[in-house]
Amino acid sequence: MKKVIALLLSVATMSTMLLACSSQPASNSGAAESGNASNKVTIKWFQFQIENATQVKNLAKKYTEEHPNINIEVDVMGDGYFDVLKSRAASGDMPDIFMTKGYSYLDTYKDY
Repeated sequence: MKKVIALLLSVATMSTMLLACSSQPASNSGAAESGNASNKVTIKWFQFQIENATQVKNLAKKYTEEHPNINIEVDVMGDGYFDVLKSRAASGDMPDIFMTKGYSYLDTYKDY
């Protein structure tokens, strides 16, 4: 049951973030429609739940098919995930969407 809730929360979070990213300001809407590559947005998604990797990648693929100006890079890592996340934070290369161990760890990553 916890896995189902975690998956649903992950999907809801992604959907909310992607909806916010997909809206174009009025001044740029013509450029996006003309295929201007400078309007392409890349979202980096990093997670540790390898059991949901296929579903997340399929969701990202479907979204990018419907929104060609948005590219979603999904990176799933089971072992060593938190060490890599800490390294990315230290190097300034944080993903746009990432997972933590739970509510008590939110303070650790509140600046990201």
